[in-house]
Amino acid sequence: MKIPFDLTPDIRLSEHHIPIYLALRVVVLALFLGFGTYVVLSTVFPDADKYFDFRVYHGGANTIANPRFADDTPVESGAVPKDTDMIANATASGDFSRIHFSFRAETGSPTGMLTAIRAYRAFLAPVGEPVFFRDGSLIRDEETFFIVSRKQLRAFADERALRNRGYAPEQFRLVESDTLRDLPKGQEIADTELLPNGAILTDGARYYQIRDGARVSFVSDRAFSSRFREEDALSVDAGLLEAFPESREMIGFLDGTLVSYGEAVYVVEGSFLRPIDSPETFLSKGYDWTSVIPITGLEFGIYERGRLYTEQQPHPNGTVFHESSTGKRYLVRDGIRHEIPESVVPQYETITAVSADIVPLGECALVSEGKRASCELSWEPEETETGAEYQFVYRPDHDVTLRDMHARFVREINRRNLDRFVAETLQKISIRSPFSR
Repeated sequence: MKIPFDLTPDIRLSEHHIPIYLALRVVVLALFLGFGTYVVLSTVFPDADKYFDFRVYHGGANTIANPRFADDTPVESGAVPKDTDMIANATASGDFSRIHFSFRAETGSPTGMLTAIRAYRAFLAPVGEPVFFRDGSLIRDEETFFIVSRKQLRAFADERALRNRGYAPEQFRLVESDTLRDLPKGQEIADTELLPNGAILTDGARYYQIRDGARVSFVSDRAFSSRFREEDALSVDAGLLEAFPESREMIGFLDGTLVSYGEAVYVVEGSFLRPIDSPETFLSKGYDWTSVIPITGLEFGIYERGRLYTEQQPHPNGTVFHESSTGKRYLVRDGIRHEIPESVVPQYETITAVSADIVPLGECALVSEGKRASCELSWEPEETETGAEYQFVYRPDHDVTLRDMHARFVREINRRNLDRFVAETLQKISIRSPFSR
């Protein structure tokens, strides 16, 4: 009997062993194809497992972030009183449709209710006062010209007063009167006042800002452009510059700017550059490679290195969110979310906004399994991206001390996730990704 696709033609089998050999070949081929299919699907459509061990609250292996009570007190001991909310967050990038939760207790029963939403943690911050115009901005309504100084609108007495200082009316951005009516107003700029705090100057070679009587230079033209329009700068000669002593400080990029230097990507946050730990974190936070600015050694050198930015941490200061459902934009600053009024939005156009919404995923009752309890949430995946972060609220129906908790995100096998996998893979290997240089 001739054996098809015989890889060992020199070896002769008896007629009795040939059917066994063929059957084994089929079994081996099936196992190979099955294992290969499993590996491919697990690679292209991986589930995401997130875990937290309360015995080592600050352990590096924990991938669920910051279990805490509603007043932000950490649940470091794992003890959660009856009918008390424990809040936690996790990041998982993908088109998921199910999450399986489980809790294990040291003492008591971990039964109760669990609710979940999909939303960036920073986007869930309390809302504070709206964002004000940036110091140094030149704005006007139909009647009055203003410069923003110390977060107040300071008016020029008339057009002659601004021309006497070298300004032109066309430098001032027109804003509707209703927008400015209730904003804080400072003293009118006196004839004897040289230039107010916050004013932007240029000698044609560099840009400066007046801060507390001194002129502070921008580290580069790009740093200036991240904060101001060209029209905001007053052209001056060397004599006027010398009227303000030069500060040793330098002004860098606007908070929230994404920059790269060498093989690392950073987020600007005040006087610090916070390195992003991986491409996965970069993408899970809703960032775009095209918004990363490669910076020079001079620009890099004015900053201190900040703490590592990982996927378990909320978005840093300077992040701009765009709420898809309302069209509103918000600025994150010191744990507060500030709405950016429509008139102020142009001042943040250099920061690529992260699309964000709050999507309820439902609730489930945890079923007891001895010291364990578990439940599963399922939902219909959204057609649009709504972020890769999730927040859970656990409310036990008994006093309980938790040992650990686990969340398994189940990814659907579909075209959308395939397209995501291909796009993210190409982004990671692209020369436009500084991580891959």
